[in-house]
Amino acid sequence: MAFLKIIYMKNVLFLKHDLLALKDVKLMNLIESGGTELYGAYWVLLEHLRAQDEYRSNLSAIRSLARQVKISCAKLMKVVPDFDLFIIQDGSFYSPGLIKRMQPYDVKKIKSSENGKKGAAAKALKNSHTDSSEEEANRVEKSRVEKSIKTSSSEEKKAATVSEDTIQEQTKPLPVAKWEKYIDQAFEDKRWSGLVARQSALKEGFEENELLIAHCFKDHIQEMGTEENICSLRDAKSYFSNFIRQGTSTRLKVEQRLHEELQREDPYPYEDYDPKSGIRSCFGIVIPPDAPPRPDCSVRWNQECNGWTN
Repeated sequence: MAFLKIIYMKNVLFLKHDLLALKDVKLMNLIESGGTELYGAYWVLLEHLRAQDEYRSNLSAIRSLARQVKISCAKLMKVVPDFDLFIIQDGSFYSPGLIKRMQPYDVKKIKSSENGKKGAAAKALKNSHTDSSEEEANRVEKSRVEKSIKTSSSEEKKAATVSEDTIQEQTKPLPVAKWEKYIDQAFEDKRWSGLVARQSALKEGFEENELLIAHCFKDHIQEMGTEENICSLRDAKSYFSNFIRQGTSTRLKVEQRLHEELQREDPYPYEDYDPKSGIRSCFGIVIPPDAPPRPDCSVRWNQECNGWTN
C-alpha cells in the first residue's frame, strides 16, 4: 500500500497518510456528513494526537485546537464521537488506527535508542583507557564486538517485547479526577441528558453541543473550587441540573459560549443562508437583509411585527 510521508521536523515527527484513505467506509461517512471540512478536521485531530505523548489527548484540548485552525469547536468535537474513528476514554481520546500505523516507528525508535546507549558506553570505555597500551585497547574492542554478536539475537527479542509493552502502555487511560468521571458518566445517561435538554429549553442546541456544554460545566466547577461537592453520580446530575436551569447566570454564560462558537464559524448559525445570493430564510420565510441574526432556535421571524418572536 502506498503512503505519503509528511515531515514536520526532521527525524522527529511524521505521520503516515494512507493514499487510499478516501476508500475507508468510516471516512466516506464523515465526508458525506460534512464534506471536505470535516475530512480536514479529521486530519487536524490526527496531527494533534501524533504530537502528544502516547498519541492521546484530553478532550479539553479540542477547544484551543479549534481556535488555532479557525473551525468551530462544535464541528471539531463532532468528528471525535460520531464516526467511529476515535475512542473516548475517561476524558481523553485517541485513534486506534494512528497507534497501529506508528507501531513500526516506535519499535525502530526503541532499538535505535538502545544501540545509541551501547555506542556511548563503548566510547566512554575507550576514552577512560587513553593511557593504556594499544594492545589493551584492541583487546577491549575485540571483547565488545564478540559480546555484541552473541547478544544480538536476544536483544532483538527484547526490543520486540519492549515494543509490545510500550503499545500496551499507550492504551492505558489517562488519570482523571473522580468528580470529572461522575460528570462523564452523567452525560453517558442519554435518558437523563435528554430530560435535562428539554428542561433547559436549549432543544437541539443541547444535543449538538453536548461536549462543549459538559466542558463549560467542568470549567465552572474548577473556577468555583467546588470539586469536593461532587462525590457521586447523583451529585453530578443534581449540580448540572441547577447549572443549566433557565434564568440562572450560569445558563446565560453557556448560551453566550455557544453563541460565540457558532458566530466564529457562521454569522447566521440558526438560519438558512445562501452565501452566493446573500438570501437569508427561516422555515421558508425570507428574512430582510438588515434584520439581526436569529438569536437561537426558540424564535421565528414574525412578518407582522418585522422581528424575531417566540
